[in-house]
Amino acid sequence: MARAQFAGLKALVTGGASGIGLATARYLNELGASVVALDLVPAPEEHGITTVIADVSDSQSVERAVASAVELLGGLDILVNNAGIGAQGTVEENEDEEWRRVFDVNVLGMVRVARSALPHLRRSGHAAIVNTCSVAATAGLPRRALYGASKGAVLSLTLSMAADHVREGIRVNCVNPGTADTPWVSRLLSAAADPVAERAALEQRQPHGRLVSAEEVAAAIAYLASPEAGSTTGTALAVDGGMSGLRLRPRATASPSPSAADREQPAPGPARAAGSGTDDAPPQGSRRGPRVALHTRLKPGMAGPYQEAHENVPAELLDAFARAGVREWTIWRSGDELFHVIECEDYDRLNAEVEGLAVNVAWQARMAEYLDVVHQDPRKGAAKVLPVIWEL
Repeated sequence: MARAQFAGLKALVTGGASGIGLATARYLNELGASVVALDLVPAPEEHGITTVIADVSDSQSVERAVASAVELLGGLDILVNNAGIGAQGTVEENEDEEWRRVFDVNVLGMVRVARSALPHLRRSGHAAIVNTCSVAATAGLPRRALYGASKGAVLSLTLSMAADHVREGIRVNCVNPGTADTPWVSRLLSAAADPVAERAALEQRQPHGRLVSAEEVAAAIAYLASPEAGSTTGTALAVDGGMSGLRLRPRATASPSPSAADREQPAPGPARAAGSGTDDAPPQGSRRGPRVALHTRLKPGMAGPYQEAHENVPAELLDAFARAGVREWTIWRSGDELFHVIECEDYDRLNAEVEGLAVNVAWQARMAEYLDVVHQDPRKGAAKVLPVIWEL
């Protein structure tokens, strides 16, 4: 983004002492804007961001802080309404006081700051407000009832403010980050029983397979605040790795693709007797792909042992998978739930390949130590390849 477009512009960033707020304050400053952060604590000195101290849950504190920021800046063109707090739990797990506290900061906090900033923004030729919302406003996330409700309110607030102020020359938009690599998320991870596994689950929840960086959100905010986005208002810009809009098949790790030689080997036993000499000529009545799936749940405390076991799948099983034309074996994990997807040429042949292997029985018994079955297709009963399996 060109530095010149922010030259001479003056920006106020709430929650600007850490995380997305600090990344935004620094980026706007790098692009040429004069920036003041509003927060409960000062921004780190090494970043060179001036901070005014305020509590967005206190109207008088906000009024004084905005007035001080405008005096320091010599005006106001951009307001980034970023200050907010997190919350976990279902509707049963958060008391009324917690609901009031989160809404007081996440929603009313934005109202208070915008109310104090609007008289100054009306004097700007490039006025813009950017509210930090969340993917939780548009996607249902487990144990985020309170947080999601507060961010849903922010989304509605953004649209209403955009309608109210567009004819005054004030653009209002919001940015919807996915799970971001911020201090709040870091604290959640450090409190988890298995921080590494929890981080992996959060990363896999987003289609691009990682946490969103604070700098990526800052870049989106800068775009929405830029004079070059003069026709953009009433917009929610998702920065979530595709989480809100994409629906991909689960993927995590894949087995090696079989070689051409392996695919040409005839299947032993019942499959061969049925006439399935090659993958290109399945027998009459054979259930042929494209995918079969397994849904299981890790037993308590078994994430580590399961991972170790799965990383050491017996070679005999992998060879059988290759001969049966298994193109892919992927595992997707969400918390303690595991979704296995096998893509193969011929499900019947796959069963025939592995049912006679004693190592398969031992391996399934080992998996049973770690996994609880969640779904079972009653039409097939107990599958031969995996404890529970059904066609997608």
